[in-house]
Amino acid sequence: MNFRILAGAGTGLLASACSGGPQAGLDAAVIACGDTLAQNAAYVRQHVEAREEKLKVIRFASEEAMDAYNEVTDTFTVLGIDLVAMRNVIETERGLPDDTATYTFDHTTDEEATARIEAAKACAGPLLE
Repeated sequence: MNFRILAGAGTGLLASACSGGPQAGLDAAVIACGDTLAQNAAYVRQHVEAREEKLKVIRFASEEAMDAYNEVTDTFTVLGIDLVAMRNVIETERGLPDDTATYTFDHTTDEEATARIEAAKACAGPLLE
């Protein structure tokens, strides 16, 4: 992955020198969706990390309750990976530059993670058809 980032950075510099900027010529919807996918994937990733930390201290009433908690965490993990994959496809097909921003969130919730996943899928859907 590091090689891809380094190669992408060199290509990005060459492209920006020739085209007037790294995002010149890209549709505003593509740029906005790329940003949404990157930020929301980061949120989901941080939410999964928070759920995993919480698992270390939480006491469950039963094995089934713990399994249900882990199942939700696993689902968020997979959906977060899906968001990254969607952005990668759009990046490749539409020439979207790599996302190099760092995103941090003070607090995450299941509801917000779910809403962000749905919002990201909604913007990416038309771009992936």
